[in-house]
Amino acid sequence: MATLIFAHFGASAMGLVLRTQSRPFVRCVSRGLHCVRRCCCCTKSELVPYEPSGGLKWYWFHLSAQVAFAIRELIVTSSLKGWRWELIFVNAAYWLTLAITIREVWCFSSVRQGKEAQKVAVDGLLDMLLLPVNIIFFCDVCVRALMLEPDSQLAQMVPVIIESGDIYEAFALWSVLKLFVQVVEAEMASDRSSIRSFKAFKAISLQGVKAWVWIQTAAVVLKLTLRGVVAVYVPTFCYWASKSCMSCETWYEENVATALTAVTFLLCSFAIMFVFYFESGYRHQLEKTEPMWKFLGVKGIVSVTYFQWLVIEALASFWHWDESRMYLVHCLLYACWMPLLAMVHTFLAYPFYRFRNREPALWLVGWLETLRVSEAVEASQAEPEASQGELEESSSVGEAGADPRQVDPVAENGLADANVEAPSPVTDTREDETGHLSRTEGLLSDGRAMARSRGARFLERWQLNQAFSTWRTLFHLLLGLLACFVSCKCLLTLIPAEKIELEEPLRNISCSGQGDLAHFLETREDLHFALLNDTLGRWSSPGVAGAWLPLCSSTLLGCAPGHFALEGAEPSLSCSAKGAYVWQGSCSAISCGAPPRLPHATPRMSDIKRQNWTYGVTVHYDCDKPGYWGSLSAHCNVTGTWLVEGACVEVTCNAPPSVPHAQPLWDPERGNVSTGMVIRYQCDEMYNGTPTASCGDDGMYMISGRCRRECGAPPRVLHAAPRFNNTEAKSGWFVGMRCPYVCDPGYQGYVTALCEEGGNYSVSGHCAPVLCGTPPKLPQATARMEDVTKQNFSFGSLVHYDCKAPRFHGQLLATCLSTSRWEVNGTCVEVHCSAPPAVDHASPLGDQENVTAGTVIRYQCEEGYNGTVSAMCGYDSQYILLGRCRRECSDQLPAVPHAAPASSAGSAAPAVGWLAGMNVPYSCLHGYDGAVSAICGSDGNYSIVGQCQVASSVEARSLRSKLTGVSTAMGLENGLLFLGLGVLAYQRYRRVATPVVATNEMEGMSAPMTDA
Repeated sequence: MATLIFAHFGASAMGLVLRTQSRPFVRCVSRGLHCVRRCCCCTKSELVPYEPSGGLKWYWFHLSAQVAFAIRELIVTSSLKGWRWELIFVNAAYWLTLAITIREVWCFSSVRQGKEAQKVAVDGLLDMLLLPVNIIFFCDVCVRALMLEPDSQLAQMVPVIIESGDIYEAFALWSVLKLFVQVVEAEMASDRSSIRSFKAFKAISLQGVKAWVWIQTAAVVLKLTLRGVVAVYVPTFCYWASKSCMSCETWYEENVATALTAVTFLLCSFAIMFVFYFESGYRHQLEKTEPMWKFLGVKGIVSVTYFQWLVIEALASFWHWDESRMYLVHCLLYACWMPLLAMVHTFLAYPFYRFRNREPALWLVGWLETLRVSEAVEASQAEPEASQGELEESSSVGEAGADPRQVDPVAENGLADANVEAPSPVTDTREDETGHLSRTEGLLSDGRAMARSRGARFLERWQLNQAFSTWRTLFHLLLGLLACFVSCKCLLTLIPAEKIELEEPLRNISCSGQGDLAHFLETREDLHFALLNDTLGRWSSPGVAGAWLPLCSSTLLGCAPGHFALEGAEPSLSCSAKGAYVWQGSCSAISCGAPPRLPHATPRMSDIKRQNWTYGVTVHYDCDKPGYWGSLSAHCNVTGTWLVEGACVEVTCNAPPSVPHAQPLWDPERGNVSTGMVIRYQCDEMYNGTPTASCGDDGMYMISGRCRRECGAPPRVLHAAPRFNNTEAKSGWFVGMRCPYVCDPGYQGYVTALCEEGGNYSVSGHCAPVLCGTPPKLPQATARMEDVTKQNFSFGSLVHYDCKAPRFHGQLLATCLSTSRWEVNGTCVEVHCSAPPAVDHASPLGDQENVTAGTVIRYQCEEGYNGTVSAMCGYDSQYILLGRCRRECSDQLPAVPHAAPASSAGSAAPAVGWLAGMNVPYSCLHGYDGAVSAICGSDGNYSIVGQCQVASSVEARSLRSKLTGVSTAMGLENGLLFLGLGVLAYQRYRRVATPVVATNEMEGMSAPMTDA
């Protein structure tokens, strides 16, 4: 698609590379390769000077490529058999423009020599001369695409292709503007004040036009890449990048086109403005180069085409032209202007000859003269300014002779003429501050003289070359034809002239995350979609199995078998820009209507409750019973009709079966028995029953009843009685009948009597007495040993109990009942005491009612009495009193002559006080002896017993004292011993007599012992 356009760009780029042969860049590359060769080969080699004069010229290469493109267009048009007048006109204009341009380039190639600056200037002029050939190529391609291939991708790219010529327009404008800048700069070199302002304008204008060239090139290349490369080879790239179904062209128009068009329009306007400024502002400096037609050609090619398109748009809206028609007219007019532009270049803007005398044009001679002056100006500006010392030295040297550092500018340029006197060097040693300016002016005047001399030499050389023009023309003609042939063969090899079908995209980004179309439809069975016959062929990719739907594309689908699409809701599947499948439409299952009514059959409720009988639904039937059997179903097929499978067949039975001891009541002549019919039987003698045989749904007889032998009344069974329904036994007892029995009260078990074949009963089971288990344990009584020695306690067993004495009294009796439970009769009565007895000087405490054996009643002594008194209820219903209340004496002991209370008695009174009957011992004073004690009486007063008498001697008193102590200790020891034995005897008695012993019993017994 865009291959042809990019090939043209490539040829232009190759020409641009060849054009830079004489540039410093190529020299630098040559030196670099020389250094690499010396380093790698380790050899010494001299740098071969590069001669830029030889080799292939870039303009001839470009023209031969243009001839090859023109020939290819002729071949393509002939192969399409579409020689219409539009194509004839465009191709004629193409070849006419080629012929004029070749002749003009042939002429100007003779002046492309000398210094590098002159070659660069001539190359810029050749850019303008080659402009019509470049533009008319795009016009020819666009007209051919619109006329012969209107549906091709190339025809859709016509707006971009015709815009490609703007690149060459901008480049040519840049080259011509640089040419005019050189002329003006050379003419204004002597005026330092003007040259400064001009240099600023020069930088602005050249940079502005240069920016236009690069932006215009980038815009066209971007459009060609999007429309001719991305849209053809990767059409889904923009969908994937923008995540929306926006084509590359739409994305460009919405996001880039407006801004880029505005920028290029502004830069183009600035470029034309610069041209206008040159034409009006520097008319005097450009007078020699005859600038009117040159500026007119530049402005015309840029402006006329723009206004031409505006006029076509206005006419198209009036005549209702479509876009193809508009671009066809635009390309035809565009092609019409190119031969005219080439003629304007040949005869008016850039004439090489003066047609009257066949001599070089005056503008050309003046222009070449300006280039020589420009070289002299550059040489003078490149020379550094000399310092003051150097000026003085040069002045001293100038007196003796010429400055050895001065170089003859004519000899330096290599164009010196022996018949022309060389300009004398500047040797004024009295140069002041303006000396450098004077020197520059001198160089300029010398340069102009030298230029005039070279112009004369150019005329002489041109006249000399006229003598050999015939042979040179013939040689170069043959060489040009050979170059055109080689270019044509190379171009046709790279881009054949045959019609190339639209290439398959190199890669289509698809909804690969969800698999191909077939896999996706298999996973979504609920959609009921199916691929069409041509779907696989349309969306298959070379080397990849399956059908893959690219981004932002859709395909029609069909419905699965048994389904149909509703009107206006045809199924389709599309791939969104995000790589997910999106479906539209739906497929509904074909309906078969209500299930058919089939004879002798009924549809199952579980199958007909859905009320929606579509394709694939199966309804099962149940055959009518009784009378029919079989398997029957109806299936809804793809045609929307019910397909019935199976049948219901009438059920019949054969001859009635035999029944033991009975004969069927049936006539064999009636044949088979239908379903539901009942055959009755008659029992033999001595047998009874009503047997029947009914014909079942499966063709088999179902026998009910039988003839059984009759038995008598049920037999007697020990401890049991028969229990039966009189209604059932009304007709008698037959073989197989069972008579149940119920055990008598107090017995348990299961007993039945079965009537057997011989008319006798067989009894099974028995009634056994009821067992009550172990007799119960009673908390207040104990079972008698003779009653609990046996192991089994059956119904009616008795167990006697004796109440636990002495606390309880009475008898109990346990009886085994028929319910296997024990029944206890009788009670154990607990021993009780009456009201507590009266105690002197004390009153009872607490509750005095319901006093049981072992209960202790406590008493409280009256005021003035002390003691611990209690009454315990005994097992004989009598109280046992413990303790008493005794009168309490004063804590102040009485005084005894010649005696004092013993240390143990006088230190502190007992905790309970001095009670009646308690003895307080006294000790006789020193020098006295005797035994004295004070006894607390029952009236609360003390009585003194004994006295203290005067001792006979000290020894007698001492001996008496010792004897008294020993006797007292022995008496006390014996008393304590007897007291302990008495306490132990009393406690043993209490344990045997009663389980409860009062805690204060010992306290009540201590008083009498003390009294004793």
